[in-house]
Amino acid sequence: MERIVDKWKDLVNFDPQVVLNHKLHQMRLNPTVDEEIEEEPENDEPPPIKEQWLLVKKTKMQEGKKPDKNAFYVDKTKLEMTQVYSKSEIKAKNELRASEECKLFVLQKYLEVDQSVHENYINQNKKRSENAFIGLKQAQRTELELDVQTVSLTEEKKDIERDLEQIEGVLNQYTHCRDVMFKLSLDEWQEAQKSKETPKSGVEDDNSLSFFTTAPEDLLDKMTELTEQNVSLIQNAPKVDDSLEELKQAIENTSTKTIALEEKVTSQILDLRERVDVMKTSTTKLKQRVQLYDSLKSADEDIMLNSLEEIVSKKYSQCVERRAQYLLSTLEMLAHIEDRVCNLLEQLENIPEEFVEVVLKIKESEKRSRQQEEQLRLERLKKEERLKKCMHRTLKEIPKKRGRKLMPRCIPVETHVKEEKQESESEEDELEMYLFGPKNRE
Repeated sequence: MERIVDKWKDLVNFDPQVVLNHKLHQMRLNPTVDEEIEEEPENDEPPPIKEQWLLVKKTKMQEGKKPDKNAFYVDKTKLEMTQVYSKSEIKAKNELRASEECKLFVLQKYLEVDQSVHENYINQNKKRSENAFIGLKQAQRTELELDVQTVSLTEEKKDIERDLEQIEGVLNQYTHCRDVMFKLSLDEWQEAQKSKETPKSGVEDDNSLSFFTTAPEDLLDKMTELTEQNVSLIQNAPKVDDSLEELKQAIENTSTKTIALEEKVTSQILDLRERVDVMKTSTTKLKQRVQLYDSLKSADEDIMLNSLEEIVSKKYSQCVERRAQYLLSTLEMLAHIEDRVCNLLEQLENIPEEFVEVVLKIKESEKRSRQQEEQLRLERLKKEERLKKCMHRTLKEIPKKRGRKLMPRCIPVETHVKEEKQESESEEDELEMYLFGPKNRE
C-alpha cells in the first residue's frame, strides 16, 4: 500500500524537469544510447512509449538490474504526461502561428486597400485639376469675348455721338437761318405768327409764303429747300433720340452684365486657385506619404522596425508585464498597452473626488516630510563640516609668537571718593534737621 501511495504522489506532483533530469542521468550512464539518439533526426513529437520503455529496459539490463513494474508504470505515466504537455505546447504554438499568419494576411489586405484608395485619390485629384484648368481657360475666353464686345460697343457709341454732334450743328445753322428770315419778313406776318399758339402744317406755310416776302423766285426755292430739310431733320431727330436712348440703355445693361460677369469670373478664378492650392498641398502630402511608404519598404525598414520593437518592448515591460514581452509581437504589445491605458483612464474617471483629495493631501504631507528630511540632512552636513573645521583647527599646530609682547597703555581710573563723602554728610545733616531741629543741633 505504501508503494501505491508513493506512486500516486509522484503522479500528482509531476514535474517535467524531473523527467528531464532522469533522462540526463540515463544518458550519462549509457553514452551509447546518447549517440544513437543524436544520430536520429529531430522531431517535434516525443518517441512512442514502447520505445522509451525498451530504452529504459536496455539501460537497466546493461546495469545488471531487473526492471521494476512500479518504476515502469511511473515512468510510463510520466512519459505520457510529457507527451501530452509537449502536444499541448505544439498545439499552442501552431495556434499562435496561425493567428499571426491571419494577422499578416489582414495587414496585407489593409495595405492593398490603402494603396488602391491612394491611387483613386490621386486620379481624382488629377481629374479635378484638369477640370479646373479647363474651367480657367473657358473663363479667360469669356473674359476676352466680353472685352471685345465692350470695345465694339464703345466704338459704336462714339460714332453715334459724332453723328449727333453733326446733326446738332446742322440744326443750329438752320435755326439761325430761320431767325434771320423771320427778321427779314413783314411785320404783319410776324405778328400773325406770334399770335398763333400752335404751329401750322407745311401746306399752310407754303400757302403763306406769298405774304412772307416780295423777293424773286430763287429766294423762294431756297426757302422751300431749307424748310424741307428742316422738316426732315425735325422728323428724324426723335428717331435718333430714341435710338440713342436705346443704345445708352443697351450699353448700361451690357456694362452691368460685364461687371457682374467679371465679379463672378473673378470669384470663380479665386475659388479655382484656392482649390488648386489645396490640391497641390494634398498631392505633395500624398507624394510624401508614398515616398515614406516606399522608403519603409527599403532596407531601412528592418532598422526602423527593430528600433520600434525595442521601444514598444520597453514600454510594455514598464506598463504591463516584464515576462511576456518576448512571447508577444509588437502589435499585440501595442494592443495590450492601449487596453491598459483605456482601463486606467476608466479607473481615473470612476475614482471619487474625496479619495483624490485624500491622496493629494497624503502627497503633500509626503512632500513636506521629504523637504524636512532634506533640510535636516543639509543641517547635518553643515554641522559635520563645522565639526571637521573645528577638529582641523584643534589638530593644527599653534603658531609661536616671536618678539616682545605688546603692552597696552594703562589709563588711570577716575576716583569719586570725595563726592561720596559729601553726599553722605548732606544726608546726615538732613536727618538731624528733621529729628532735632536747628536749635538742638546748636
